[in-house]
Amino acid sequence: MGAHMKSILNTALTIFALTCVTTLNAQTSTADGDTLYCRITYQAEPAYITTDLGEVLNITLGDSTYQMNQNIDRNFLITKIANWLNYFKGANDPLFTSSNQPLCVGLIDDSQAANAYASNGTHVVFGVRLLTEAKIEFQSEFTYAVSFVSAHEFAHIIQQRYQLVFDYVLPMLSSKQRELHADCMAGYLLEAHKEIPFINYETTKRFVESLGSAHIVSSHGMSDDRVNAMKAGMDAFVRSSIYEGVTANTMNTFHLLRACSPLYPPTYLQAN
Repeated sequence: MGAHMKSILNTALTIFALTCVTTLNAQTSTADGDTLYCRITYQAEPAYITTDLGEVLNITLGDSTYQMNQNIDRNFLITKIANWLNYFKGANDPLFTSSNQPLCVGLIDDSQAANAYASNGTHVVFGVRLLTEAKIEFQSEFTYAVSFVSAHEFAHIIQQRYQLVFDYVLPMLSSKQRELHADCMAGYLLEAHKEIPFINYETTKRFVESLGSAHIVSSHGMSDDRVNAMKAGMDAFVRSSIYEGVTANTMNTFHLLRACSPLYPPTYLQAN
């Protein structure tokens, strides 16, 4: 996040249980089997816990305390990811139809640094600090900021399932290309589904700028880099729509790769 949004999250909470999204009708499950699947297949530390942490979380940022309804926020994120998953399954995209892998969505304690990330092609997690800061900063337009984060992390899921490799000589450049590639695919996805109305584009742009680095040597790209990548993806969908008739219902992950890989090339691609 930008310097104006930096603060400390004081909470005893560590990691929140995940929910797995598996079905075409966007229904979700918190059954023990699904939660256990997420716990035993996810390798990050500390491990996920299944303890009931309560519906409302009290989150302290600086001198102020805010309340977060984890069920409402988590369900919003689950629904967002499930809808995109369903569209690709509906378009018979082999990346999502040839495997029974669930997509697990959850919340984490990101008190050290606001963050969200995807892992193993099966997990997307969002930090409570990231979400809370976005709510404070963007208020009623919070959903557009979070839509970008969701799309960016879903793009990483696509990268991971295709086993894209960004292996440049400089490790920092490898990470930067991977992140900008995800920003571009996020833009394509958001434009295809009309997630960012024109009137709310500037808000989304400001949020994406806040995620960029102030220094050219960075793992995610500078503010302008990230905005330009998102915009490149949006423009690519518009061209695909006009010249090829691509719609949200007919697009597949190949369209996203074709639009963004020439701009931010992976060094290796191998579909699962």
